Amino acid sequence: MALNINVPQANQTLAITQPLILNNFNAINTAFAVDHVNFNDPGQGKHNKITFPVQAVVPVFAASDLGLFSFLNTTTTKNELNVYKANNAGYVNVPFTASTLSNSAPVAGGSGWSYLPSGLIIQWGTATGINSTLNATVLSAAIPFTIVFPNQVLSVQISLATVGAVKGIFTSINDLTTTNFKIATFRTRSAGLSNPNNFYYFAIGY
Repeated sequence: MALNINVPQANQTLAITQPLILNNFNAINTAFAVDHVNFNDPGQGKHNKITFPVQAVVPVFAASDLGLFSFLNTTTTKNELNVYKANNAGYVNVPFTASTLSNSAPVAGGSGWSYLPSGLIIQWGTATGINSTLNATVLSAAIPFTIVFPNQVLSVQISLATVGAVKGIFTSINDLTTTNFKIATFRTRSAGLSNPNNFYYFAIGY
């Protein structure tokens, strides 16, 4: 059922335009019923749900407007809900449903990442550091983030995860980039020097 926007014409009688106008009302009612409470039902005008068709290109919004849209995300290869929002530099598109969960089930002790609606990205995972030198600082191998932070890493937190780990281990984050980081370990006790120490990490950036 198509909407006919060319009725009534000046030279058309009511007998001619009545079926065309009725057709238009039916077309409007059918279109309005999509995702909306029906005209004659309680709560009319409200939404039952909101459906976002996938956009072929990123839509353009008017200045100062905010918006939501669905778009194929290149990182997750899934259609993600995006928010067009303001930040300190202007306006940005944030794929705030994009996450490692878009592609795989969560794994305890595993790694992953997720966007937040603000545009921040959180990442988590595990890492290993080995220090076999007493009273010295040793850097681990580079520990890659699951995805690259597009702009900047704001913070990385680590916590010791090894069961029965040797005491006297002090750690810090070194050589931090948007793609990876290293764990610096300093050991003050000699017992178990050859044992690797496992860590959990949590990073946030944008």
